[in-house]
Amino acid sequence: MSLETHSFEFGEFRIDNEEKVLLRGGNPVPITPKAFLLLQTLVKNHGHLVEKDTLMKSVWPDSFVEEGNLSFTVNLLRKALGDSRTDPRFIETVPKRGYRFIYDVTEHFPAGNGVAPGRPPGYGFQPQAARPGYYGLIAAGGELLLIVAVSLLIGSRYFGENQNNEAAILSAPFGMEKVSANGRTRLATVSRDGKNVVFVDMSSGLQSVWIRQLQSNSNVELIPASDQIYGGFAFSYSGSSLFFVRGTLGDLKLFRMPVIGGPPVKITSEIQGSIDVSPDDGKVSFVRCYYRDDDSCSLFVADAADGKNEKRLVTRPRPLRIGPHKFSPDGKELIFAVGQSENQANEFALSKVNVETGVETEVSPERFFNINGIALLPGNAGILLTASRTPSLHYSRIWQISASSPVAVPISKDSETYAGLSIDKTGTVLLATRIEQDFQLNIFQMDNPTVEPRFLGNAAEADFAAGGKVVFTSRQTGNDEIWSINFDGAGKRQLTSDPADEGSPVVSPDGNTIFFSSNRSGETQVWRMSSDGGSQVQVTKVEGGYPRAVTIDGWVYYLSGRGRDLRRVRSAGGVEEMVLNRSSSIEIVAILPDGTKIAFITKQNGSKTIEVVSLPGGTVIKDFALPELNAEVAGLDWTADGKSLAYFLVHGGRATLWLQPLDTAEVTRNADLGTEVPAEQSGFSCSPDGKFFTLSKGGWKHDAVLFTGLK
Repeated sequence: MSLETHSFEFGEFRIDNEEKVLLRGGNPVPITPKAFLLLQTLVKNHGHLVEKDTLMKSVWPDSFVEEGNLSFTVNLLRKALGDSRTDPRFIETVPKRGYRFIYDVTEHFPAGNGVAPGRPPGYGFQPQAARPGYYGLIAAGGELLLIVAVSLLIGSRYFGENQNNEAAILSAPFGMEKVSANGRTRLATVSRDGKNVVFVDMSSGLQSVWIRQLQSNSNVELIPASDQIYGGFAFSYSGSSLFFVRGTLGDLKLFRMPVIGGPPVKITSEIQGSIDVSPDDGKVSFVRCYYRDDDSCSLFVADAADGKNEKRLVTRPRPLRIGPHKFSPDGKELIFAVGQSENQANEFALSKVNVETGVETEVSPERFFNINGIALLPGNAGILLTASRTPSLHYSRIWQISASSPVAVPISKDSETYAGLSIDKTGTVLLATRIEQDFQLNIFQMDNPTVEPRFLGNAAEADFAAGGKVVFTSRQTGNDEIWSINFDGAGKRQLTSDPADEGSPVVSPDGNTIFFSSNRSGETQVWRMSSDGGSQVQVTKVEGGYPRAVTIDGWVYYLSGRGRDLRRVRSAGGVEEMVLNRSSSIEIVAILPDGTKIAFITKQNGSKTIEVVSLPGGTVIKDFALPELNAEVAGLDWTADGKSLAYFLVHGGRATLWLQPLDTAEVTRNADLGTEVPAEQSGFSCSPDGKFFTLSKGGWKHDAVLFTGLK
């Protein structure tokens, strides 16, 4: 009897070997082909230990892979099954040996095949005794009842008694239309009555606020364009007021204004991101983030009219942060996203807090890399959220947590990435912002940067390698991988090809080794490989992170994934050492190849400065004020002689290159590269000979789309 001609069933799951699909309650569960093959191997030998070597030969028969690939795939499988490593329901870890599938398994065979139900003779490992499963039918049945009871209890904590409603958006045929298509609509929300959409337009390089009447498709400007930035929107339930966050970086305030237009009224200050309004229009919720060890982010409520009677409901320590949040339909609770994504692990979850008592409970046991938006379906029918999961960090789908189950089910069928969510009170109109990466990596001449640069590829991170090459991160395969290319644009080559995301490439001074970040082990660690992509080995084991430099004496400096402090480890691996524990201020780092100095962007008295310190020890050598007060720093690196710092500033949508010598406070504006905003700091890198630099120009395209059905 072939493995492909029958199926396995365990709990609410079924493996259809003919179709090669995992089903939960008859619905497909998205898992990778390798994860499916791993599950097949474990299930067919249920109740028995399967050694790591056996699993690796079964899943990767024709490839040499690190053991980390196995543990990463097991983690993916556990997430798909809703399983836990510390309290396993399905997959048990046997330390240093392998894994065991511990749940009772039933095998089903096609009718008329002459084989009785059960394990066919000679198939898999022989059982040690005649028993129905690893724990037996009684234990398995009791566990199943317990799981179902706990799931229903968790769901009822939010959804209440009315669990049979289905929002119109979920039952209507799929329908979607674009609200914007210029790539410059960063924020948008739909009114409670579903008649209007308010959005931020950034097409001029500045930000203005517009309202669109959906029935007539007419647009009216509410707030003229300015260099102020916006951080969140919420309509009042009455529809008469619009609440919004506006200001400058580090100084965002909460305002209220009439929807028909009029002067904004300030409610409160020091706001970060998402806001919401209670159903009776009496309270407004908001987040403040100080990024301290004891208070990274806190969730507040205050009177919507004037900001009085402010109350802190939830506080989280660093590195945790609080994301989008919504009032429950009765206004008694706030559902909020909380977690951290610095180490690229799935550590974001949904919780709720009672507005009166401050008591917190978990809404769902599901975990994500990041949660970008929340929308509550009417009639206690459930929650919609936009979220991504490791290893696909940048693929944020629309998920549903229904009233009947706390399990998150993806409901967006396309490959688009979605962020903010809002829904009208009837559940017939859903608005989402859609994000698309659009970075172009170019190489410039340092002595004449205004000359037309050479395009190298779509990438946001890069470093110079030996032999006239550049290594960079690209998403052209669907997830982040490391590539290399010649200065002239020829010789493009893919160096990594793992389902995980790889990034932050830095090259050793001799050009023979590339260090990079990867979450293939389940969280971000530092890895290394040869310049041709071979010999990929994990370097950090404890507090991993993002490489920033490799020194001549063999130290790899990296920003830790969780604390964002600066650490180092020997290039061959070993003890991971703390270098600078200043994670609240370090943002962008540049380290001299000889390892004697480090420069980074820090904040002093509300203003950003460049600070230069000695290594080891951290003694401050110099600090320099930035020439443009409200500008963003898009990149920082040492010049080839080690006597100056080069950096980019972005202000009003324009990018300018500056040179700061160490021996003088005078700074020189070297070039103006136009209005295409550079990417993250690692997109800027100076060549070792001082003749070239790379810069990723472009950005993230943001548009708003309106759904009228998701079926």
